[in-house]
Order: sequence, then structure tokens, then C-alpha cells
Amino acid sequence: MVNDLPPGPGSGVEVHIGRLVAALSSAGHTVEVFAGERLHRGAAKVLDVWDPVAARRLGARVGAFRPDVVHFHNVLHELSPSVLPAARPAAAVLTVHDHRLLGRLRGTEAIRPWAPVPVAKRLKAVFDRQMVERHVDVVVAVSAALGMALRGKGFTRVQVVDNFAEVPGEVAPIGDHIVAAGRLSLEKGIDVLLRAWSSVLGDHPGAQLRIAGTGPAEEELRRLADRVAPGRVEFMGLLDEDEMRELLTTARLVAVPSTGLEGAPLIVLEALVAGVPVAGTPLALGDLVDDEVGRVVGPGDVGALGRVLRELLDDRRLAVALGAAARRRGIERFSPDAAVRALGEVYERAIERSAAA
Repeated sequence: MVNDLPPGPGSGVEVHIGRLVAALSSAGHTVEVFAGERLHRGAAKVLDVWDPVAARRLGARVGAFRPDVVHFHNVLHELSPSVLPAARPAAAVLTVHDHRLLGRLRGTEAIRPWAPVPVAKRLKAVFDRQMVERHVDVVVAVSAALGMALRGKGFTRVQVVDNFAEVPGEVAPIGDHIVAAGRLSLEKGIDVLLRAWSSVLGDHPGAQLRIAGTGPAEEELRRLADRVAPGRVEFMGLLDEDEMRELLTTARLVAVPSTGLEGAPLIVLEALVAGVPVAGTPLALGDLVDDEVGRVVGPGDVGALGRVLRELLDDRRLAVALGAAARRRGIERFSPDAAVRALGEVYERAIERSAAA
């Protein structure tokens, strides 16, 4: 299992890898992790394009461990695409968790796409795609929409495998708080959520908005919260998995109001298996959520999101019904067992292709 950063609390990818290692190990696989081995800072950021030291280190690990499959995740920056050929003679699988490989820009870079840095990133994405198509046996997309986008860019060996979440044995009675979680950056739409939240405060004095995560927009969002909803927003910082599960036990609704494209946010899956309705935009939810388990609103639509918050806070019976449907869907589709079975098929396909190459 290869990733730029080590498994553990942080972004959804690092959390996912930690869970995946545990699930595969429980299913009888022997798993080695190569992650956090190289970090590029300052002038060394040029090695994001090609890092021969990372390639040599991974090659040595592959030679010692002799895996059947090398499963890459977010490796195209710190480790760089140089590590992709280092998987051989093992089969190579790459899970694509977001739209960076497609050259999609986020935040302020999307506003000025012809500035030097955004142009360089798009050119690097072209090179990265060529390396992936040449050296990876199977590309895994974490959502159907992302899989379709990858095929549209010319990838010929794409398979969709859902991410997963640990399924709680018991579900607590639905609470009264709204929860949001993730990296606090502009494209997550937390500013939209704060403005929508301010429109329902008077009718629900006991409810609270709880936000988990950190990121570059945190201070700006805190100032906005103090202005539009003073005393009614709690910023909880970075939570571990147990703390996140505890947070969901108090939730009436999980909000995912992203204004930029995402893959399959783990908070959505965690909410579903915990029996909590989800509201958000199609840019984040894809085919994960519909009116049977939550609500979908347009990106940046403060009024529509406010109406959803009001609907779910006003009608506890509706929230309970949506939560029960969410739990059923989550267990059927997003359990660790389902993910291990699907990845087993991917690994077999990759091994067969590698052997035939």
C-alpha cells in the first residue's frame, strides 16, 4: 500500500488507507505500507514531477517484500509518478480519490487558470496520466462519476470500487445537531453552510452546528461564524475515528455543501452507516445520496440548504425515516466486507493483466 502521507488522522485518504490495511489484514492478506517516506518542501517541490530517490526506495521495498500487488493511492506529488514503474514485477493498481489527475483546479487556482502555477499543474496532470496509463494495470475510481471522467480522459482499464466505513453495531437515537467534517478550504462550501445555518437559528435555539476538521480557510470561517451565528457554531478541530463516531451520534443531519468536485467523501459513508441523513451538493454526493436517504441541493444555494436544514430540524419523524434508509444503504454498499470483495476482484484482474504483459 503506497501513499504520499502515512495512514491515520488527517485527510480522508489517509483515514481510508488505515481502514483498508486493517480490513485486508483481517481478510487474510499480508500488507506492507510505504507512505510518508518523502516530503518535498521549498525548492525540493520540483521533485513532485519526478523523484528518483522515492523510486529507488520503493523498488527496494518491493524487492524485499515481493508483493503480488502494489496498490498506489495519492502518490503523484510527494512520491511523484517516478514510483509507478517501481512496482514491477508486481501488478500495479492506482486508486484515484479526487479530480487532480484530470487536471481540475481548486480554490483560487480555478479563478486564475492561466496563471503560471495552474498552467504547470495542468501540464503535470497530462504527464501523470501518461505514466498511469503506461505503468498501472487497473485504475480504481471511488465513484461512478469519477470513473466516467477518467474514461473520458482516455483511461482504458477503470473499475469503480466504493470507499467504505466501519459499521457501528448500534445506532444512537437521532440527535439535534448539524454536523460538517472535512478539510476547511474554500471548495468545501462551509461558508454556504454557515449562512444557511444563520437562517434557522431562531426557530431551533437548542441546536448547534458542529464542524470537524482544519484547513487554510479556518480563520476566515471562524470570523464568518462569529458574525452570522454567534455562539451557535463549534469548531472541533481534527478528530480521530472514535471521536468522529461519537460526533455522529448527536447528529440530526450531516451537511456536505461542496462547491468543487470531490470523489467520495468519507463523511458521507460514515453518516450513512451510522443512520444519519445527508444533505449536500451533487459535486460531493454523486450517486451516494438521493431523497430516500437525504437531500441534494445546488452548489452555493444558501436558500435551498437553509430550507433543508429547517425541514430536518422541524420534522424529527422524517429525519428518523431518512436515517433508517441511510443505514440500510450504508450496510449493503459501504461495509468493509463489500470493499474487500470488490478489491479482491480488482487485484485478480491486475495480476492477470500484469502476467500477460
